[in-house]
Amino acid sequence: MRHTYLLWCVVPLVSGCYLFHGREDSRGADAGSSGPRADAGTTAGRDAGRSIFVDGDVLPDDEPDVMPGERPSDDPSAPEWTDPPPAGSGPCCDVGEVVGLDDPMRQTSAPRVAWDGSEWGVAWSDMSWPTFAGDPLRALFRRLDAGGRPSTDPLVIDGIYTGLEAMAYGNHRFALLTSESAGFRATQLASLAIVDRDGGLRARAYLPDGYGGVAIARDEAIHGWAVVATVPDDNGDSVSQNALLVYDESLAEVARAEVGWAREGDGHAAIVSLKSLLVVASGIGSTTIRVFAPRSLEPVGATDVGALGDQLGGARMRDTVALAGRWYGDSPLRTLVWDPFDERVVAGPTEVAHATGGGGIALAADEVGGTMGLCYPVGGSEARDADGLMFVLLGPDGTPLGEPVLVASGFRYVASCAVGAAGPDTYAVLWWASGGEPPAHHSILAARVTVRR
Repeated sequence: MRHTYLLWCVVPLVSGCYLFHGREDSRGADAGSSGPRADAGTTAGRDAGRSIFVDGDVLPDDEPDVMPGERPSDDPSAPEWTDPPPAGSGPCCDVGEVVGLDDPMRQTSAPRVAWDGSEWGVAWSDMSWPTFAGDPLRALFRRLDAGGRPSTDPLVIDGIYTGLEAMAYGNHRFALLTSESAGFRATQLASLAIVDRDGGLRARAYLPDGYGGVAIARDEAIHGWAVVATVPDDNGDSVSQNALLVYDESLAEVARAEVGWAREGDGHAAIVSLKSLLVVASGIGSTTIRVFAPRSLEPVGATDVGALGDQLGGARMRDTVALAGRWYGDSPLRTLVWDPFDERVVAGPTEVAHATGGGGIALAADEVGGTMGLCYPVGGSEARDADGLMFVLLGPDGTPLGEPVLVASGFRYVASCAVGAAGPDTYAVLWWASGGEPPAHHSILAARVTVRR
């Protein structure tokens, strides 16, 4: 068993060596095994910077232009925004049925989720048991309906045999940030892949050689994508430089900037687009918020806001950026709200909960309902990993609205979570219940969370 553990830890881009933690109970309904491969053609070559386009129907393109200085509150939909529910002493939310999304006979990695206006798109990576020979890590895509139930079978995204790092949605398409690495250190290949809502691969471009994917956001100002990536460290130190790269809709790189340092293997950073501004938060000991003009990546400002943690989540909350951070292990979970237009802290840092274990956190915002949802691991002990997942509802200032709710528990190891907002008052929470050799329970699970008013 120890030998297979070591094998997995050097397989490309798994967010930590989590998969061999056993699991006692996943409490997820069987939602079916992996479905057919998406017929999206094949890719060719892996030259860094090369774009690969796949034949298919033209995707819609109706994203409005962004004017200089434009704020999210200038959007025609802004009058639909409502006040958040008042803070109360009872549970903030109701948790729906827990459903399993993956094939229990395969081992998985951390999921991602994004709302496309009518359904959630979810993605993760998996590979077979019990050996890895001839079966590389592959990326899968699936949709959940508005009720949080699977509406499609899992689709293998053709030509993407790499680990999934991040996902974003915009202009009728999903963007997946994937990476491949050799061993524990040198990241060799990372790519930006465009997928339609049926999981079909539409285009793919490779990041510069040696860069590793970290985070991604839709960049409305450039009609493209903004990517945070790690840069190889020539000195062989235990940290890597982070870079911000902007790609237009054709996946051509149009700008690049440095955004600080990150511990290698983590690369933790949050990226948020606010129409005419791009915001990146990163840092090892202390968090620095950097603001850029999207088209040129001209720096607008940089502010050290103190130590939020080495794990970061970020989301746009109307005209502000909300950040959530924690340190690896048992630690407080803090939030901070930043106004990038005035370059000032609006609220925080505020301690909102206490997270346990090494599992990752995630943050999403419902601009219409005026709330934010934050998921984080809990439970376990010094001898055991986190065995449950919590969800806390936050107001626009990053403070809790009602008591957090337990989404699910009874797992061997809650290794990571993802959260997406559908607005108003609706969230999808996904998590990676890592562990156990098959036959096993589901490792990728989801539940719908609705806000109480």
